[in-house]
Amino acid sequence: MDSVRLLAGVDGGGTSTRLVLKDLDGRERARVKGGPTLVTPGSEARVAQTLANLLAEALEVAGYPPSTGSAPPVVSLVAGLAGVADPARREGVLEHLQALGLAQQVEVVNDTRVSFAHAFEDRAGILLISGTGSHALARTPAGRWVRKGGWGLLLGDEGSAWALALRAIRAAVRSAEERALPTELTSWAFRTLGSRDPADWARWVEQATKADVAALAPGVVEVADQGDAVARVLVATAVEDLVDHVVPMLPEFEREGATGFPSLALLGGMIGPGRALRSRLLDALEEIPVHIIPEPPDGALGGCALALHLYQTGQLPA
Repeated sequence: MDSVRLLAGVDGGGTSTRLVLKDLDGRERARVKGGPTLVTPGSEARVAQTLANLLAEALEVAGYPPSTGSAPPVVSLVAGLAGVADPARREGVLEHLQALGLAQQVEVVNDTRVSFAHAFEDRAGILLISGTGSHALARTPAGRWVRKGGWGLLLGDEGSAWALALRAIRAAVRSAEERALPTELTSWAFRTLGSRDPADWARWVEQATKADVAALAPGVVEVADQGDAVARVLVATAVEDLVDHVVPMLPEFEREGATGFPSLALLGGMIGPGRALRSRLLDALEEIPVHIIPEPPDGALGGCALALHLYQTGQLPA
């Protein structure tokens, strides 16, 4: 057992993180889940330590508790993390992971990349994510990477749980002050945030994490389902925003002579199977020339696939 060599794949986002261990024969040895690993300025060391703790837990599940002193070498680890589009943040996390000595080879990529690897391997396709944040990633028939969205709190995340919930709270504030049409979102805010005073709502938003705000989004969809006009507009806008991530990808495929409709995978807490925006988004996508992949990708398994490629070749696939 001590001679087993392991691969580690990580899928880390603003709400939770999943880590899978596989051996070189492709057998899954452990699967664990932890807290968020969204990379923000100054969080690089904390994120790396969170991953170290999660890896230690996975090794124990796989039968290698620290007390035995016989943990097998993790020969390759690929961590897909939200927030590492900024090269400085990616390098910061990578340096901390390497310093912790978690694996012989370590790489850090965007969380979308590991999910894409599981959905499409090395094939062309489009991956759309809507969870705490949102963005889309495509590989064209010629192998080029194209990204749309994912620019964070201030510049992006349209169609995400965070954006929808924040817009709903803003609408509730305006309605409470009689600056806009009445909406049941005001009562929703009363119930959800535990106060009738918009000043308390503002303080809550200021102190909340991105994941805290995003967690309120399914409630906004429930208000829309009950017929509230304002909530319905917000939900429809979120769906339009997600479609707008996909549509600009299509000319990229056409220019490179793609035959047939591009394949589209959907992932995230808002658009995965059974999730709040799934059915509405599928209806909207009926007008778009794409082929929907029904099963959501598993980013942690995608990370393992990239880790295997890194182990075999010394680099990530292009």
